[in-house]
Amino acid sequence: MSRRARVEAQREIEAQEELKKEEERQKAKYDRIFSAVVWSTFSNGIRIQDLMPVHYDIALEIIKEYYIPEEVLARNAEVKEDPVSMESYLERMLFNLKDKKSIIAFDESLAYRFFQAGFMVARSLDLKVVVGLFSDYETQKLATRFNMRILKEIFYTSWTDKQKRLIFCAPGPGNYSGALMAGLVPPPPEPDPPPPPTEEELEAQKKLTRAEKRAMKIKKKELAEKEAQKLNKKT
Repeated sequence: MSRRARVEAQREIEAQEELKKEEERQKAKYDRIFSAVVWSTFSNGIRIQDLMPVHYDIALEIIKEYYIPEEVLARNAEVKEDPVSMESYLERMLFNLKDKKSIIAFDESLAYRFFQAGFMVARSLDLKVVVGLFSDYETQKLATRFNMRILKEIFYTSWTDKQKRLIFCAPGPGNYSGALMAGLVPPPPEPDPPPPPTEEELEAQKKLTRAEKRAMKIKKKELAEKEAQKLNKKT
């Protein structure tokens, strides 16, 4: 094969590879919009994934039946006992669910893995900071494990009505405040280096043409990028 033919063949290979990568990028965007990304899975079958519109009604029912009666702010504000407040609260929840940044755990809730998945969602959206309002001590303590820091803290004893009566009179044991906390989204971990080539691979590379060696390098680079993306989703 002449030098010119080898150059043209290499250009054709590179063009095909670039076209393939662009198709994969477009497919990833399509999948992100129309299908649920699974952020974490467990050996017992539990998975944490994007909350899709088909699950909005179920999520709202769970919020109504289990979250609102137990969450410190909603419980002390007696949202459950006031139909107007309940309707307003659920409407606001639905509005937030539609932002495509919510996640759900099938079978049960796991706080630590939820935090992990939340940071993964933020990283996938190229967000630099995660902010959350935590109304109980346990979630505040968990947030500090992810290097989140308090921006503003309001103690429940300071919230009173006009008659100086406590509004949040039953926040629960150990729950003294509501805290607005924020933390930086860490970069994805570096992928493991590829294993050294075997003797058979080294021998085979000696017999390859220059164009074939280049194509092999491109292929290895793509495989490394895919492994990095998989690792990013798992962490």
